[in-house]
Amino acid sequence: MDNLPKCQANYTPLTPLTFLSRCAKYYANRISIIHEGTRFTWKQTYERCCRLAFSLRTLNITRNDV
Repeated sequence: MDNLPKCQANYTPLTPLTFLSRCAKYYANRISIIHEGTRFTWKQTYERCCRLAFSLRTLNITRNDV
């Protein structure tokens, strides 16, 4: 399998966004973040990122604004 040439049928590169979405789908209840006493699952992490993105859009913050 390792010798197969990469193509759409057997390989899809993951961007940070597609990685996060994929982890939320396939590993929804697994822990993604542990910080001190706080733990988040992949589903929670994805939902928090979506809420942050929505909030930034609501405030009309776009690329290169920060």
